[in-house]
Amino acid sequence: MKCKPKLISEFEVWENDIYDTLHACCMDRFPNLITSCCETSETSDEAGCTLSSIAFMWLPDWANGHCYEKATNLMEEWQWRWAHETSESCCSRCKFYWYAQPNNIFHCHTLKIASMHINEYLNTDFASYGGCNRRELMSQKFYATVNSCHAKAISDAEEWEEEIYDTLYACCSDRFPNSITSCCETNGEGGCPLSGIVQWLPDWANDHCYEKDTNLIEEWEWRWAHKTLEACCGRCETAQSHTNFALSRGCNKQELMSLKYYANDNHCDVKAISEFRAMEERFDSLDDCCQAKFPQNISDCCEAAENGCLLSGNYKFIPSWKDQICYRKDENLLAQWEQAFARDTLRECCNHNMHYNVELCCENSEGSC
Repeated sequence: MKCKPKLISEFEVWENDIYDTLHACCMDRFPNLITSCCETSETSDEAGCTLSSIAFMWLPDWANGHCYEKATNLMEEWQWRWAHETSESCCSRCKFYWYAQPNNIFHCHTLKIASMHINEYLNTDFASYGGCNRRELMSQKFYATVNSCHAKAISDAEEWEEEIYDTLYACCSDRFPNSITSCCETNGEGGCPLSGIVQWLPDWANDHCYEKDTNLIEEWEWRWAHKTLEACCGRCETAQSHTNFALSRGCNKQELMSLKYYANDNHCDVKAISEFRAMEERFDSLDDCCQAKFPQNISDCCEAAENGCLLSGNYKFIPSWKDQICYRKDENLLAQWEQAFARDTLRECCNHNMHYNVELCCENSEGSC
């Protein structure tokens, strides 16, 4: 149920239905599934159908008891019967529909409404139930996608999006109980609030236990969660009878307070071992972290840290083509790509990298060729 683009020369003789735009194809071939056709079809030049520049109509969302806006270009054929120019007229009609046809539940019979008694929604004011006022319709709620949760205004919700959550945490914990941490951290919605209460969990790969806030503990992790470090290490030692888990790398408080480095965006940060999650990559030094995670930008990584990286004391000359010079740089700070152009002396650097004007390179650079 989608439309695909191809060259006119590729059409078969029997293919008479040819459309100039994706929207024209979806409207003609799938009038009751325009939205999904527009969103899932392949396009050669743009994503989806072009939205109407003038108009939106209001449609009822029976499941959640409010009306929402939808571009007229994406209206399904069956939806026009319920379309209104204003939220007020949409809500008013839906409210009237409840009262006028209390026994004709067919049109309004969704999972949510089905759970209500007839008498309950006879007394329900559709206009006030669940958000038929503009302020409520503009409020942000959270909806689940394939593997994360995102916020959008209630009026932007699709009719089929019945599960709406007030907070990111509520959405993540309900829809992704076994990947709460990644759901909270990866969607750009500001993260989930922490409870301030921690439990200790085993990090099997690195043979120690670490702390984790209870709001971020996955459903499967609770069976291994403990209130104290000692209880966690003791259980893990029993579970791994051939490994002295409690005495191996780091199941004592002094060891867990030692600091390790990890990659954070475009630089390396430091934190206590107990703060690392299971399988999270860590490094003993800033140098190791910068070289492993930012090999093409070691200098900036080292400079972003308070104490910087250790220097070798050995210098190479590397070019700056923009300034037509060569300059000194410690070997430990050379990025991978810079190593190919680095030379032992200023003259060698100018000769190799600016052979077209060696003298100008020598004159502009600090030092003598």
